Amino acid sequence: MEKATYTIGQLVSKQCLNCNEEQSHMVASLTKKGQISKVVCSVCAVVSTFKSSAKTLDADAAPKTGTPYDRSRTYRKGQTMMHSSFGYGEVMSVIEPQKIDVKFGDGLRRLIHSQI
Repeated sequence: MEKATYTIGQLVSKQCLNCNEEQSHMVASLTKKGQISKVVCSVCAVVSTFKSSAKTLDADAAPKTGTPYDRSRTYRKGQTMMHSSFGYGEVMSVIEPQKIDVKFGDGLRRLIHSQI
């Protein structure tokens, strides 16, 4: 059985040692064979190693739950949303008081939030 290869920026699920619970992590570095070596927690931003026994969240297996995106709502890192055009996404970082970076299935997008 051939091992799966991964890409930087892909989301995987792993027990976070800092948060002490299972969180989604973004792939930060890969080996020459395309295997994950380092990941970054989507909630606390701690970089950690990745063991191949952890499970990955691919586009079909990702939980499709999230509140509908609302530009007037204030988001924080780690929250999930369902955007009408981009689908399921997770807030990766708060850039400015009114801008957030959200990881969707097709890539990272910058959205506005906290608009009254």
